[in-house]
Amino acid sequence: MDEKKLPLHWQTLEHFLASLKRFVTAPDVGRKAVFLFAGLMALLLGINGLNVLSSYVGRDFMTAIEDRERGEFIRQALLYIGVFAATTLTSVLSRFFEERLGLLWREWTTKRSILRYGNNRVYYRLRADAGVGNPDQRIAEDIRAYTTTTLSFMLMLVNSSITVIAFSGVLWSISPMLFVVSVVYAAAGSLVMFLLGRPLVRLNYDQLDKEANLRSSLTFLRANADSVAITRREGGLMQLAMHNLDAVVKNMRSIIAINRTVN
Repeated sequence: MDEKKLPLHWQTLEHFLASLKRFVTAPDVGRKAVFLFAGLMALLLGINGLNVLSSYVGRDFMTAIEDRERGEFIRQALLYIGVFAATTLTSVLSRFFEERLGLLWREWTTKRSILRYGNNRVYYRLRADAGVGNPDQRIAEDIRAYTTTTLSFMLMLVNSSITVIAFSGVLWSISPMLFVVSVVYAAAGSLVMFLLGRPLVRLNYDQLDKEANLRSSLTFLRANADSVAITRREGGLMQLAMHNLDAVVKNMRSIIAINRTVN
């Protein structure tokens, strides 16, 4: 396994924030992006509010069953169905807004990258730069992974923070000790998951490059079919493709092994 660390530091964060600022202030997509993000925040607040309400409705529903109160049981059952329907609708809309925002972000970023890649012969000069491999794959695939994964991570962080705040009151009202134990349990679990899963950052990063190398070797064979057939170089290209496949499988085995440990 390659233990080389990714160059993640404060400068990386600065580049990310600068890129994000350009996106939300872009004259063509900025307003739409801000609208979608604001809608997402409102929907996340709604989902968490409904989840808290559902916990109380579920409590009263079970209490009505225990006390055998027919009228209260019917009322709580109808309320339960209403809360469930509202939660489902809000979750669907939240997913829709997230996917639309992720697609908008990917489209804008990809267009900028294509323009920069094509202008000033950047595509030509990158051929001699060993530090940037498979620029075409990075534009097509890495940007997709970057936008969707980053957006999902940010929303997960926001949603988790809202959930903690929303349910802290519920846990504290039941038992302060239960609240403290829950916080300690969650913190310890998160720390262990971080320590065990940290190598996945590098492995997933390498997997994109190795997959790209495999596709590149196969694409070259198809794109240069005539010259390869005349010079009979297919044997060497097939051997290269097999070598790239071995690298993909080896790296994927490491990812699977670490996922097993984390799970």
